[in-house]
Amino acid sequence: MASEVRPKRIYFAVRHPQWQGDAFIQRWRQHGRLAMQFMAEQSWAHVNRYVHGDRIYLQGFPNSGPVYDGMGIVFFNSIWSREQHLSNANARNILLLDEDETFAHRVNQHGMVCQESVFEGGQNPIFKWVQVYKASAGCSLSMLDQYLRLHRESLLSGSHSEVQSWIENRPLPPESGAGWGLQADAIVEIGFQSIEAIQSLLERYRDVSPSANPSITCTLNMLVQDHELKGAAKP
Repeated sequence: MASEVRPKRIYFAVRHPQWQGDAFIQRWRQHGRLAMQFMAEQSWAHVNRYVHGDRIYLQGFPNSGPVYDGMGIVFFNSIWSREQHLSNANARNILLLDEDETFAHRVNQHGMVCQESVFEGGQNPIFKWVQVYKASAGCSLSMLDQYLRLHRESLLSGSHSEVQSWIENRPLPPESGAGWGLQADAIVEIGFQSIEAIQSLLERYRDVSPSANPSITCTLNMLVQDHELKGAAKP
């Protein structure tokens, strides 16, 4: 029997111009606490984990793509849980108004709901290298799978790999006819326990990007430091 889908809502945050630096992080956390009030009203029956990833900058890291300020992830227990979470219209309206005070754009413009595949696990990482991939119309999913597999194997190879975790997220069917706001075919999260591990990886590999493929584009490279607002429930 196939395992139950446990969706993740992933979004990339663009700060409202009125918030600078740490002030944005504090305002984002305030928004997160508001969201958690509504999650708690449902006795945490539907949300298993909630994470804010604050963007960080590191010399030598190949930043590319949109200048996002962070990455938010809400982990749901099931497709049904996601639907129940969305059914609270009052909560959604309040949160949307608060988004307008927190972000430059509503988060659905830079987000999607995904199913994750964990290829390298362990405890949750502190730091993540996030990559977003978009395939051209003529590129099949099997081609994208192979492309990411070669990339994954190259960075996980060797007995001294600095990579702690490797997760690939693929979009689930859109919840509306408008589709997902984020145009992507895969979101890759490469986890590390320290900045030193990231620096070591960058030093060992002259080019840590996957080999060029005209059918597949990496539209984002960014580093985030995770802040766990709601930890996963114990099994």
